[in-house]
Amino acid sequence: MDTIFWTIFFILLAIGFLGTLAVIPYSLALNPAGVEALKAKQVEGKKSLRPEVIILLASAGQGLVLSAVAAFLGLLASGAMGLQLPVFTAITTGEPVGADLLTFVPTAILAGALGGVVLMVLEYFIFYPRLPKPLKENEKQSALWKRAVACFYGGFVEEILMRLFVMAGIAWLISLVWKAASPAETTTILWIANILAALLFGAGHLPATAQMTKLTPLVLTRAFLLNGLCGVVFGWLFMRFGLEAAIVAHFTADIVIHILWPELIKRKVMPVAEAV
Repeated sequence: MDTIFWTIFFILLAIGFLGTLAVIPYSLALNPAGVEALKAKQVEGKKSLRPEVIILLASAGQGLVLSAVAAFLGLLASGAMGLQLPVFTAITTGEPVGADLLTFVPTAILAGALGGVVLMVLEYFIFYPRLPKPLKENEKQSALWKRAVACFYGGFVEEILMRLFVMAGIAWLISLVWKAASPAETTTILWIANILAALLFGAGHLPATAQMTKLTPLVLTRAFLLNGLCGVVFGWLFMRFGLEAAIVAHFTADIVIHILWPELIKRKVMPVAEAV
């Protein structure tokens, strides 16, 4: 491990930490009951720290540890599988980044925007009319600024965890058993890892959902289908252009999902479809 490795590691650690901090206001808005429960425990224990401060400190510490582990192991696994981080590498080595950005940014933005739109079409016509009320209301109840800054969590933290760490890690583990004899076989391994990581990405959203409503077959299908579809797209971008492309696409998709969609529903620009 050389200077380039450690510099990229600390860049990932920094953006992962910032992404964790960015999502805290949104998380608190989605789970006010958790704050109230912590307040009740504090009253019993006569503790003076505000619940929000405790949650902030706990979340920040957890995010820092997770980002450190995911970045370190993910960089090792991605390097072993030939997966790249071209922009971060160029920044570290002092090379121009303009050419790298032009290579993937338009494609990543388009893929993220289209992915977000496809998900919202599926949500609008299939899932939203049938969802329990807590899931319908949670986005509309959150302030716009909280939803906006939360997009950095998806773009930074979730891509470090799910693509760099989980996808690259799964691919590396598969490669220990399946010794790829050609680039085509390596690509197959990466696609298997991509699909598995996308399914895990969907599963990763279930704990937060379970805090708001019962995990019915409809809710489970929605979580795996909507998150899984985007996860596969982000994984393909990681394979094709590098982790930074997945980050840009994820951030763009979250803008559609967490900002545009709730505002359209809240302002009744799009009347809510009825279940049939």
